[in-house]
Amino acid sequence: MKFHSLATVGLVLAALAFSASQAQAAAPSVRDICQADFQKLCPTAKPARGAVMRCVKTRLGDVSTDCKAAVTAAQEKTAARKASRLAAAKSPSSNH
Repeated sequence: MKFHSLATVGLVLAALAFSASQAQAAAPSVRDICQADFQKLCPTAKPARGAVMRCVKTRLGDVSTDCKAAVTAAQEKTAARKASRLAAAKSPSSNH
């Protein structure tokens, strides 16, 4: 009986993980959302090494509302990941 319950929990967790990854994969990227803004505001920026994003960030007041929201969300997500890695690095349990 316990095995059946554990198997069910495992299947539910796997389904949830798959659903989350599918939702994330289906979400449009900053590039998709901001394509028109990139072309209009930064036509000479090369799409390598973040040049387009640097250009757009310097002109954030000129981009569309959707692009601004996407760039801001990406910046917040990046900052949260960095903060999480920093906290993990400072954690006493990570200093074995």
